[in-house]
Amino acid sequence: CVRGWARPSDLAGSGAGHSGSTFKPDTGKARSVWHTIRACGQFASSLYMRKLIFATQKLDSRDPILAATVQKVHALAARVDELVVLCDSAEPGIAPANVRVHEFGATTQLSRGARFARALASELRPLPDAFLAHMIPLYVVIAAPLLRPLRVPIGLWYSHPKGHPLVRLAAAEATVVFSVDRSTFPLESRKLVPIGHGIDVAEFSCRDEREPHEGLRALVLGRYS
Repeated sequence: CVRGWARPSDLAGSGAGHSGSTFKPDTGKARSVWHTIRACGQFASSLYMRKLIFATQKLDSRDPILAATVQKVHALAARVDELVVLCDSAEPGIAPANVRVHEFGATTQLSRGARFARALASELRPLPDAFLAHMIPLYVVIAAPLLRPLRVPIGLWYSHPKGHPLVRLAAAEATVVFSVDRSTFPLESRKLVPIGHGIDVAEFSCRDEREPHEGLRALVLGRYS
């Protein structure tokens, strides 16, 4: 993540890439880039994590909106020894063998926050290498008082145009913020790391266009299918 980048102080006066002319770097932008890289490095200090805690709303392949989270969990599980998923509810048997699902089902936001805090506290021994909240800024706000004293990096994945005060508070508490693009996160933040969409193209098969067909043909584009 850090390889190939220079600190802002290294860029000043280097003249790199500007042969025959005086290079005047945008030090403000360089510092912002370095801050983002440092935040990313703090979140993933090693290429392989032993234990990651992932907090999300629901883990259910049958859900019409949140089913995509299942593939994200499978992808994360392939990169860690142990993945702990904290969620409101989960489909039985949907997670890989190295994933432990901790459900904290609640009917109100207040009780959900309290149960999430208890669930997270119960998973801190042994300490996780990092904590990642998926689309719920409240999880970051609740987790920060527990994790920051223990120096556990906190990540927030958020892609939504609404930047309410809770998002601002979560961004302040997080070590790093992930989103699809800079335009998909509603706030300006030096912690933001755009990483694109996590779409497994192997899930979609291609048809031979030369196959004969009859009747109406339609192309449907959307976020989910």
